[in-house]
Amino acid sequence: MILDLGAGFGSPVKQDLPPVSPGALFWPIAWSPDGALVAGTAVTAGQVGDIHVWSVAERAYRRMPWNRGEQVDYSLVFIDRDTIVYGSSGELWLGNIRAANRSGSTAVRPDTTSAISPARAMAACSPGSTTPTSRTSG
Repeated sequence: MILDLGAGFGSPVKQDLPPVSPGALFWPIAWSPDGALVAGTAVTAGQVGDIHVWSVAERAYRRMPWNRGEQVDYSLVFIDRDTIVYGSSGELWLGNIRAANRSGSTAVRPDTTSAISPARAMAACSPGSTTPTSRTSG
């Protein structure tokens, strides 16, 4: 559910989010800086699925192709309008929602993935960083 407070706190407009697919609910985690997108995961019978992005204007989901089949931690942060950093199996990834690719990786302690800051993620996953591992996948 999204509450649009554009008309003020006294007149919120409720927008129910539809299922991602039959039996798969959307678990929203992060808002884009401009408020146009919401990133989250599909959840089916308690199992966390792929990352999806909900467009408020289009009222539609987009499944992100770069994490299929991987366990996504509950850490998703928008770095900018097009880039999400997320944790997966003890690594940080930058996923570009427009270009449909991801890049960078760094090993992190599993207990720290829930505290991803945009600055830390950019430093860890940027090209030329001195992180323990770095790679790109499509």
